[in-house]
Amino acid sequence: MRTTIITALLLCATEFLTIVLASPMAKPSLVLRFLPEDIRAAAKDHPEPPKWKQMIAHILFAIFLLTFILRAIANRNNDLQSAVFDGGAALCAAKRFVYTLCQSHYGGFGGCCAACKAQHIVLCNRGQYIGGIVFLGFDGLKHGYGFWKLTLRFIITLYITKLFDIIVQDQWLVMTSGFFQRIFPETKDCAGWHDRGFNNQNQLIRIVTYLFLCMLTAALFLWLGG
Repeated sequence: MRTTIITALLLCATEFLTIVLASPMAKPSLVLRFLPEDIRAAAKDHPEPPKWKQMIAHILFAIFLLTFILRAIANRNNDLQSAVFDGGAALCAAKRFVYTLCQSHYGGFGGCCAACKAQHIVLCNRGQYIGGIVFLGFDGLKHGYGFWKLTLRFIITLYITKLFDIIVQDQWLVMTSGFFQRIFPETKDCAGWHDRGFNNQNQLIRIVTYLFLCMLTAALFLWLGG
């Protein structure tokens, strides 16, 4: 239980740090997609930050993702040296794939479309959750967890992160702190900043689907563990 809670809290902390550190440097279209609709409309012409700032944002996302991937591999192999080797090989393979894709379709990263870059950042940001779940899954198998115990572990993790998401990120960071208003000052008069229920429907859908997702994930790990 302690490992589960600590992992969940680490996921919360890394996502919060990712948002706070990278949002001012990321493409506006990526950040705005998580905000109320009238705010997205008001800031649709917000200028992009310099390329070097966007690169820093990409690096931050990659660091947070790689941390959890290496930890998961280390837990499976029980060998840090193997973890670094396997994680490095996986990262190099991903790097070669992204480079080849952008080179063949867009003439390199400079010509890559905005949608491609945005999806890359979203993948890295959500990848930390995948890394955390992989770590908890392999750790559970190592300690002999069955289906329901693994399911409970995943439920605890996802609901802790979801509670953090609703209270800290939606209600405090977005609605109360004024953090995003400083990034997008042209939106300061938007009514969306006072609509605390702007994300209720999406959150409710995730809360319900998490139960089934956790059971499916537990079954997958048991199948992988043979």
